[in-house]
Amino acid sequence: MPVASRPARRSAGDDVPVTATRPSVRALLAGIASVCALAVAMLLGPASPSDAAVPLPASIDRLPAGVSQVITVEGGYTSTYATLRAWGRHGDTWILRRTVKARVGWNGLSSLGIGKRRQGDGTTPTGLYAMGYGFGPSTNPGTRMTWVRYDSNDWWALDPRDPKTYNIRQSRRTANAVWRTSWAESLWAMRSQYRPAFLIKFNLPRATPYMRADGQRVTTRPADTSLGGAIFLHVNGDKGFTAGCVSVPQADMTWLARWMDPARRPQIAIGTTALIRSL
Repeated sequence: MPVASRPARRSAGDDVPVTATRPSVRALLAGIASVCALAVAMLLGPASPSDAAVPLPASIDRLPAGVSQVITVEGGYTSTYATLRAWGRHGDTWILRRTVKARVGWNGLSSLGIGKRRQGDGTTPTGLYAMGYGFGPSTNPGTRMTWVRYDSNDWWALDPRDPKTYNIRQSRRTANAVWRTSWAESLWAMRSQYRPAFLIKFNLPRATPYMRADGQRVTTRPADTSLGGAIFLHVNGDKGFTAGCVSVPQADMTWLARWMDPARRPQIAIGTTALIRSL
């Protein structure tokens, strides 16, 4: 039982009557606002949890079964800066593992819609994509993902004139190759940024590429030659912005390489915060 407190002893000043004061106009307005807010809350019913309190991956309905690693890249349509976050799921809980300032295309995120952009437009595609293999000019930096070591002969073909090789890594350009080096990316020339780099599976061929007799990797179901390709997660370059990839500082790229685990089916979700929550 609570113990009753004794009445406080009155001091001389307690004998002086207290003069009532009028509430200020500001106080009256604040009171009216509080009453109105309470009325609105009663009409709307109990508040639902704020979207901001829900981890981004938990909002993505399109996540394939078995995915327990997600990289989110939150940016805008006119900015070359974005926020990259690495999330890991343990049971039913998504845990934030790392937050990084990232860079995207020199034209920001594509505003053409999920999975839509134009080759050479300098935008980063929005949407949800699986992470592919890693590659670099040296030995495996410690990733569990499939690793490819490239050299000065490696190219990434993006020539619409040769759809069968479009958006496919080529170990060399043979004498009878149709694709042009002016429409391809030399991996060796980008080795300061592709150390390591990881493929973001955007606009890939719809059939697995195979090695043709002439030494070129080709496919029977080409990618869309209007959308561009060679979209990677890689190390920041001197310019800061990219041509459509997502880039982060070297230390963070090394951490991501070692964190990603193919058994956990890593995915990357790119877009504005609202777009990612709608995926």
